[in-house]
Formats: sequence, structure tokens, C-alpha cells
Amino acid sequence: MTRLDGERITDAARVSSLLKQLHEQRAILAVTLPDSTDKFNSAILAIDEPAKRMMLDELTPRIGHERLLTNGKLHVFALLHGIGISFAATLRQVGRECGICYYRIRIPEQLNYLQQRANFRIRVGITSGITVVLRCDQQQQFRGRVIDMSESGLGIMVRRALPLECGERLPCTLTLADGHEIECELEVRYVNHVSRPHEDTHFGGRFLDLAPRLHERLARAIINLQRELMRKRPKNAR
Repeated sequence: MTRLDGERITDAARVSSLLKQLHEQRAILAVTLPDSTDKFNSAILAIDEPAKRMMLDELTPRIGHERLLTNGKLHVFALLHGIGISFAATLRQVGRECGICYYRIRIPEQLNYLQQRANFRIRVGITSGITVVLRCDQQQQFRGRVIDMSESGLGIMVRRALPLECGERLPCTLTLADGHEIECELEVRYVNHVSRPHEDTHFGGRFLDLAPRLHERLARAIINLQRELMRKRPKNAR
């Protein structure tokens, strides 16, 4: 789990105010669980200040929900006007409505509020239409699946073992859902090889020298992904 450094907010009124803003903006929450680097998506469904509790939407993908039921602990990160907010929580109760689960947790006693703007990686579904082609080793090309993306980089899975090293630079073509292509260069930041059930390579890359017009196009694509995720969520606050 990554520790986020920033201002520690313990004033109850300010904590509630920030959480309410996240709720009103239907901000997507990035949730991590103990002993795992995987990120799952959720959202705040309701805040009950008198009872000092709040409700979160079911984690997606579904495996996150199953893991949360096992360990009961979660760490939440979200963006509010481009500023990162994080807090830790413990699952108190699980409910279900219309076949979809929700979680009751206590309103956190403190929030971590980043002083600098942060980039939020959003998960990319397999049906999103977003693809990436990588060029390595004398222009040999490999098609990869985009797992998550932010304005600063991509998480990618390739169905083969690639001998990548941190710091290596890879030319690539990122094709967005609307068909626009972004020619760019990625700097490899981490690599994870998985041998089962396939010889897969999972890695994260940071964009290098992305032109302003391409950065703007990428930002619009991420906003569209966020809207699509929220569109699929139930609109009623349970």
C-alpha cells in the first residue's frame, strides 16, 4: 500500500465537508486492500453525520468485494478538484439492494489531504475500446491491454513474457475509444511477470514529453471513462 504524505485533517467539520463534496461530485474512489497492490473502484452513496457513518458502493471488479469480505480493511483515495484525499476504514456492515452490495463504514476521524495535485489511475474495462501497441527490440511490435490509465501513465498487460527493465523507454501508440491515436513514449516504472495461466507481463509506464494537445485529449478520455463508470452505477442512494 502506498503511503500518501500531506496535511492530516482531524477537524470533524472539515472531514465531513470534504467527504460531502466527494459525494456530491460522485467522485470515483480508488480502493486498495491489505497485502495487495490491486486497485478497485467505488463511490460514496450516502453520509449520515449524526450516526457518524457513510455508505460506499460495491467494489469493482467483483473480486475486490470478495477480498473485502475476507479482511474487512480498506484504504481509499479520491480526487477533489485535482487534489488527492485518502483515508483508512474498517467494514462495519454489508447490505444489498437490487442485487448490488453496499458497505457501511464509520466516517473517518482523519483524512490525509495532499498539498500537490495528483494523478488518479482509473481502471479500463476490456470492452472500453482502448488499446495500445508497443514497439520494443528493433521495432518489433506487441499489442497490449490497457488495465488502468491516468494523465501521467498507463498500466498495461501483454500476453507474453517481455524482458523489460525499469527505466526503459518504449515507443507506443495508444488508441482511445473514439479512435484517436496518441503517439507517445513510455518510461517503464515497474514490471511484474506472471507465468500462470499464461506467460503475461504486467507493467506500468509513465508518459514522456506528451504534447499539450495530446495531454488534453487524454484528459478528456479519462473524464469520459469516469462518466461511463458512474453511469453504470445505481443512481438511488441506498
